[in-house]
Amino acid sequence: MNISLVIFSTTMGHKGRMTHKETLRDLSSKISFARFDGGTFAHIKSMDDRVKSEMIKDFNEYGVKSIITPGNLVHHSQDHAAWSKEYYNDVFTMVSQDEIRRTKYFFWLEDDWVLRLKEIDLIAALNRGINFLDKNPNMICVRFLSESELVKDHPEGFFQDYERVDGDIFRQGLKWTKWGPTHPFGPSILRTEQVYGSWRLVIENPRLLDHEHCELVSGRALRLFTTDEKPFCFFDPEKVYAHHIG
Repeated sequence: MNISLVIFSTTMGHKGRMTHKETLRDLSSKISFARFDGGTFAHIKSMDDRVKSEMIKDFNEYGVKSIITPGNLVHHSQDHAAWSKEYYNDVFTMVSQDEIRRTKYFFWLEDDWVLRLKEIDLIAALNRGINFLDKNPNMICVRFLSESELVKDHPEGFFQDYERVDGDIFRQGLKWTKWGPTHPFGPSILRTEQVYGSWRLVIENPRLLDHEHCELVSGRALRLFTTDEKPFCFFDPEKVYAHHIG
């Protein structure tokens, strides 16, 4: 498949837990990493050399190449703008790698997510997502919805405006949230060059992240690379969705 795997991880862990091994076990049980023709990569934001070394070994066991960025990351609940700027730098570091940029698509996966497959296997889902994006150049991504987006009675009416566009694939409507359609940082198939361009724009204008949530900035930046006002798609959650373990 013309796609790379990119896992985002930190030595901080999640609420005192290191979840990367659980994510690796889950993913490897669903797909051979050799199916990622563009290679498999992990970005590790490192604040602890000992933990970093252990994590590199864990990723190596699965043939995943680690790329390290040192940093003084704070939890997003403490300083969301600072956390967002660090994360945007991390994503840009990865999509700037020649090995990854040579691949048309990449599978974005944070290290505290696992996939729940109900009526479709992961290889089929990835292939369907890639084929859909190949046929629809104005669509930016195909995402695996999180459980938090599966609610039928969200108090603000979020996540109810969508339409089926191709079999198992839907896209967000203009009222998906009160801010419109956007790209949350959940497991997704994304166009590598569009992420590179939009993330570079934000990196060069970091004040964009000072007063707006990073997942809204991502949507606005990515929409600059399409002529469609509704470019964010997702798989049918009745068949596959993402479960947060962090």
